Amino acid sequence: MEGNMRQQITNNGAMPSVIKKGNKYHCNYCLNDRHYLFHSYYHEGIKKEIVYCRACLSHYATTENFITLEPCRKKAEAVSLQIPFELTTQQKRASDYIVNQFHKNEDSLLYAVTGAGKTEMMLQAVAEARSLGCNVAITAPRTDVVKELALRIQEYMPKTQIDILYGGHQALTEGHLVVATVHQLIQFNRHFELIIVDEIDAFPMNYDPRLSKVLERALHEKGTIIYLSATPPARLMRLPHIYLPSRYHNRPLPLPKLHYYKIDSRSLQQKLKNIANTTLIFFNDIKQMEKYYAALPEHIQNDGTIVYSNDDERHDKVEAIRRGEYRFIFTTTILERGFTQEDLSVWVINSEQFTWDSLVQIAGRVDRKGTIANGEVIFYHEGLSAHMTRAIDTIKRMNKKHDQTMSAV
Repeated sequence: MEGNMRQQITNNGAMPSVIKKGNKYHCNYCLNDRHYLFHSYYHEGIKKEIVYCRACLSHYATTENFITLEPCRKKAEAVSLQIPFELTTQQKRASDYIVNQFHKNEDSLLYAVTGAGKTEMMLQAVAEARSLGCNVAITAPRTDVVKELALRIQEYMPKTQIDILYGGHQALTEGHLVVATVHQLIQFNRHFELIIVDEIDAFPMNYDPRLSKVLERALHEKGTIIYLSATPPARLMRLPHIYLPSRYHNRPLPLPKLHYYKIDSRSLQQKLKNIANTTLIFFNDIKQMEKYYAALPEHIQNDGTIVYSNDDERHDKVEAIRRGEYRFIFTTTILERGFTQEDLSVWVINSEQFTWDSLVQIAGRVDRKGTIANGEVIFYHEGLSAHMTRAIDTIKRMNKKHDQTMSAV
């Protein structure tokens, strides 16, 4: 593995990994500057106080360890794109926009409905950046999304070396084209001329301010960031942006059905017996989800599975879902993004407990693929919430813009 572009903690580097600025500490590794995440102790061996960063404790960031930030190499290459279909007029317009924004060196937002084909729209910009010798990162907050992105990008660029980085998987060679979780970009300093951030609004990106700083440090001084989202935060809407209201197959977004439902084991079992296609069943509480799954008779359990973020078998289960091995899946919001499958329905249990953007993303799992409309979205609830209303209004507004776009063609 090439190490010249990476941060290394060593004993003879040039920069302490934890420094003091005025009366505050700052971690040069993870960029943490929240005072309550630093701790100190007296080291008897060297007879001095050591301050360490609790936010990245596993990386041994202390006042006594050092970070080496070395320059990176660049290499131009001709990227052969092999996309087995033509981009729609809308997708081509967005692709051209991203290319132009990269050449203009202007940070921008691609605001596109779920299932619009955002991955395919960014490929031309990636290819052009690499032809100029620019280093490129395609990143997302969640491992599951990164794995999905990596698979699809490798299909479209089969002859291109792609470095894939996420927790527990470090396949870094040259660092010219990297697909990684945002956390993994902590390894890079001023390295990428183009960073494409998918699902910028997803957890933990929207809760951890350090991750935005990680992006800024990984970006070259003359670099460009392109953000992709179906539910962008308001601050990103102030950037130059392009809006795509239609999916690639030109069908409207599925509109959720509202069903009042106070969940109980017996009625849930009956509902599961009658499902018509593979169904993702979203819960907002893991303990509640486990309770109702455990209460299912064995013959019903055998038709399904349960998936959540701390499940060690999560990735294997997701692949089994793709192969059609389960009729239903109890899951948390871990599958609200980055999961695409034909003939899929979703139920949301206690949908009043979810945020509007999660509900929009969950509904967006349905009818993403296939030649005809398929699947349904059901919001089960014990009372309408403002977030439910906002999610449905958002989907209706997107569909109205879709209809206007289609009528203008």
